[in-house]
Amino acid sequence: MSSRTFAGVARLFNLKVQVDNTIGRASVIFPGLSMGDFDALGNPSLWRVQNLLTMARIVAYHDGKCGSDGNTFLEYDKMTSDRMTFMASSEIELSEKFYEIRNQEQFPIKIAVHLGYIGKSSVLSVAEMTNGITGEFLGKGGNQVVSVSRETRKPTALPDWWRDKYKHLVVENKALIVQRLEKPDKVHKYDTKVSWSDTDRYRHTNQATYTRFCIDAATDASIKGYFSKLTGDIRQYHVKTYDVLYIGESLAGDHITVETWENDENPSLIHFQISKDEKALFQSSIEFHSTEPGTGDFMKPS
Repeated sequence: MSSRTFAGVARLFNLKVQVDNTIGRASVIFPGLSMGDFDALGNPSLWRVQNLLTMARIVAYHDGKCGSDGNTFLEYDKMTSDRMTFMASSEIELSEKFYEIRNQEQFPIKIAVHLGYIGKSSVLSVAEMTNGITGEFLGKGGNQVVSVSRETRKPTALPDWWRDKYKHLVVENKALIVQRLEKPDKVHKYDTKVSWSDTDRYRHTNQATYTRFCIDAATDASIKGYFSKLTGDIRQYHVKTYDVLYIGESLAGDHITVETWENDENPSLIHFQISKDEKALFQSSIEFHSTEPGTGDFMKPS
């Protein structure tokens, strides 16, 4: 499904979209989390949160809603009309307050999108998630994409007109650089296979699938006693940060290996590398708020 199709689906759900191109900010208000956003332990799933932040960016950029200047949000749809964009890196930060959602009545979630960085051929979009009633901070996510030529499939410079028109609206003005990890000799390995339902519109494994693979591998490792502090189902721990580096691609039918290991200095921080034919495709790191289990109805497997 394309970004524009996603935006069309979003309109079916009457999502409220507000665009202000004078300050370079758009907000999307969701009615709240759905049943499908929670895992078997009753906690919000990391990959569903990832999808929610992605949906907010897609709706903001491609919904067609215009600001007072008559333009769509940052004219992003116009800027990307003759090119593709591929993910280079991403990050998610979640507060402990976010995990209290399971104990509260449903409330609207507001996600505000702004530019974090504009490079020669890359753009960082930042989405900040708050309680739509109280304004309380729940989390945020950043996605840095690279502009890619449809013909050569290689990075291509962003249009000068777009960079010159909107670069003054950049907030953080810092590229999202996720350093490549050095994988140690001792890791826990978990093998899996990519299904068709795990792929995106380019038929590549989508970002949320990689996240799910990491959670599965971490749970396999923790249940088998690999980590020093984290035990049992990894979903009982509350994610604080999630950093991702996209290196290569995989397709439906590919057999891949997820390797995970614990940070030498911080037992609440674990790392991952996903490979195909021993070639790294993806690396990520998850830091938990604590090595003590959070909320969640954990049951040991029989």
